[in-house]
Amino acid sequence: MAVNNDFNRSLSRIFTNPVFKQIAQSGSCNYFLDKLKKYDSLLSINPGMKVKNVIENAYGYLSKNYRNEYVYKNTLLNNILLGRHSIKTATMLNEFKVANSIADTVIINGTSTVYEIKTELDSPDKLQKQIEDYKKVFSKIFLVTHHSLSSRYLSLIQHNAVGLLSLSGRFNLTTVKEAEDDFSCLDNDTMIKSLRKEEYSSIIKLFTGSVPSVPNIRFFTECLRL
Repeated sequence: MAVNNDFNRSLSRIFTNPVFKQIAQSGSCNYFLDKLKKYDSLLSINPGMKVKNVIENAYGYLSKNYRNEYVYKNTLLNNILLGRHSIKTATMLNEFKVANSIADTVIINGTSTVYEIKTELDSPDKLQKQIEDYKKVFSKIFLVTHHSLSSRYLSLIQHNAVGLLSLSGRFNLTTVKEAEDDFSCLDNDTMIKSLRKEEYSSIIKLFTGSVPSVPNIRFFTECLRL
């Protein structure tokens, strides 16, 4: 069991931006190679196997044995961004900072929807604080969890506008509770602090025709005022 837990955690770290970026740029990654050498038998890796097939084997293992956050995000991408929307009109953001929380996944397509993932490996301890932060920036909030945990999380959100999506064993998403649009808590200060300078500058220019002509030290404060 100790070996499996170490393996699961190590394998899950393969599915991160730095590792994928290095593989895409150079075709290899030391961390990736080290884990393959250590756990090749568990992943059914054969000599000469392509990187693509190795990653597919690793993802298949995680999907069955260690459904981490990446597995959920990939399901959201396939089922919602690609399944319901179009990448021409919708954008998916990961790890988006909101106040004192980090939103797991955000989809923007004319409206803003945040998806907070709670896997079987997570706890609900920070959930209420996360929801409070998300309400300041997003009009719609969904909680995403495994079907075996649906009842537990439904009891925590049943009296507010937050929706609940359930992940099945076959990686389908079922709407247990629909999210309701809630604009009552949107906060300009929190929203602008979630954006980069060029982003909020663009918004200010769109609505006022120009950006503030003030010293850099006062630029943010003036944009917030506007």
